[in-house]
Amino acid sequence: MKKYFILAFAATLIGAGCSYSQTTPIKSMPPTQKGAPSAVQKQPATNTSGETVSVGIKNFLFSPASIGVKKGDKIVFTNNDSAPHTVTADGGGFSSDSLAKDQSFTLDTASLSAGTYGYYCSFHPSMKGTITIQ
Repeated sequence: MKKYFILAFAATLIGAGCSYSQTTPIKSMPPTQKGAPSAVQKQPATNTSGETVSVGIKNFLFSPASIGVKKGDKIVFTNNDSAPHTVTADGGGFSSDSLAKDQSFTLDTASLSAGTYGYYCSFHPSMKGTITIQ
């Protein structure tokens, strides 16, 4: 019986010694508010300067895809892809010309009403984003 115990103990030590695990320290997160959902919810990027928000177009994506601005803010869309793109509102509220690589389109939200606007690239309709104007 003692022999089996020693063999089992030795096997455990050998097995534990053969495994290697590297951990990365976890940065501390601020405590969640009481009653707040535990899942992380994606929030739109919001303009804090009150003037201009930049949206990049890269790898056939708008980045960030969802933004929040105040009425009167400007949004600058810059095409970083080699393919041409547009910024076209669902329902026709605004539209850019075709943007070649490194070209930009500036949307002045002063002419738009508060609300949420979906937009897409007319050449690549799967490219989508949203703008929320307060």
